[in-house]
Amino acid sequence: MRTVPWGPSRNFWVDGGGVYIRRDQSRQFAAEVTKLTSREEAALAYSAYYLSKFTYPLPVTTFDTTQLKSIESPSIQALLPKLGYNRHFPRRVVFRPVEWGGLGLKSLTFIQGHQQTKLLLRVLNNDTKVTPLLQTLLRYSALESGTNALFGHDYKTVQRILHYLTPTWATSLLSFLSQHAIDINLQDGQFAPPLQ
Repeated sequence: MRTVPWGPSRNFWVDGGGVYIRRDQSRQFAAEVTKLTSREEAALAYSAYYLSKFTYPLPVTTFDTTQLKSIESPSIQALLPKLGYNRHFPRRVVFRPVEWGGLGLKSLTFIQGHQQTKLLLRVLNNDTKVTPLLQTLLRYSALESGTNALFGHDYKTVQRILHYLTPTWATSLLSFLSQHAIDINLQDGQFAPPLQ
């Protein structure tokens, strides 16, 4: 497969690691939603088709917020009128939980960050074949940032150093954590020996 680093190719959205989402998937969902007749059908299509189709590859991707918004935009714009809302309804309300007065739809940006955080903790807490690779990636990113550890800094410091780091899966996760002021404290045993 030919990859285009960090951007849209003709038929796919490809991230730096070669993971892709077909460009027309969002448009296909939008076309199918316009054929639905009831609010319940639209809600079922969103939860059964859209979320399962788009969230499956997200833990291993490094799409940025702009790319994820452009991927989800056609689908959400087609879904909102079927749910009884204007297609230009504020996205802050669309993606806010129902308990806080929102519609409760899930943003791909939040899903990606949440799933990446779960994947990080799961891999570091279980000894798998991927654990040494992830530990090396975290060490390399910490070395590149000029700090002892990639995590454990306040979010303003993280936002400053992100501009200087090579875009990787770890920096994608770190960007999400800093945007939401989330801090993860990892023990030294969860890292590989320092790089030389």
